[in-house]
Amino acid sequence: METATVYLSPMDETPSTMDSASAPLADTPARLSMLAMGSLTLALIALVGGCGSMALAMMVTPGAVVAVMAAPLLGLIALVMGFLSLRRIERSQGELLGRPAGLAGLFLGLIAASVMGFMAMAAMLQLSGSATLAPVTAELVASTQRGKPAQARENLSETANADLTGAQLAAFGGATRRAGGIVTGHEAGMSLLFEAQRIKMQSQGSTSMSFSDAPRPVWLLLDDQRFFAYVFYNQAAVKEKKVRIDDILLFTGVNEVIVLREFGPAQVLADSMEWAITTP
Repeated sequence: METATVYLSPMDETPSTMDSASAPLADTPARLSMLAMGSLTLALIALVGGCGSMALAMMVTPGAVVAVMAAPLLGLIALVMGFLSLRRIERSQGELLGRPAGLAGLFLGLIAASVMGFMAMAAMLQLSGSATLAPVTAELVASTQRGKPAQARENLSETANADLTGAQLAAFGGATRRAGGIVTGHEAGMSLLFEAQRIKMQSQGSTSMSFSDAPRPVWLLLDDQRFFAYVFYNQAAVKEKKVRIDDILLFTGVNEVIVLREFGPAQVLADSMEWAITTP
């Protein structure tokens, strides 16, 4: 008895007889890249939050300065996230959406990191200069209070030494002692930026000094009480790794100051800001 062989055409195959690997895959719907959206969100927070914090810092809000310092870091994170999201979207072959958000996050993050970073760096440089000047200023004022003009002159610039007599140095020391007491120390911290802004807001005048010409703020402790001072220093001496002071402006009250040199840069600043000068 012969066995009949039956051949089936491909059209006669049932789904159970087809190779599962040859079955068409169901279409996967494209989804939004959360990395791209996160990049855009962080970039906007860095820019808007940083600018808003700068406005609050102008009103002497301590927390706002901290936010300004954090803005460059958020911008940098947004930049990295934006770059990574664009790479993933490109490799997803249409499965991920959000390329415009990734691009916006990348570029806005770059702007936030650079602009806010520059401002934070400027603040840090100012505080660094204040930290260097504070001990020298305290030593100079203490020398004038003790009646040791020769010791005080060691910390003065050539211009200040030529302009000041021993009697004027002694008079300045006496004025600072009467205003606050004996020098007991010095400080240079973030609070200097708050106080400098507060004083500027209370002042009626204005000044057009550039950053390089501007004095550095310091805290002087007189009988352990903080007194705000602006210190003018010789920049040529700094290049030689020396600290030499040109002039000092010490606040004794609201818009009331004592200056080291008559007709010096401290007095010019006081006149431009309409601060009342107490004669030593």
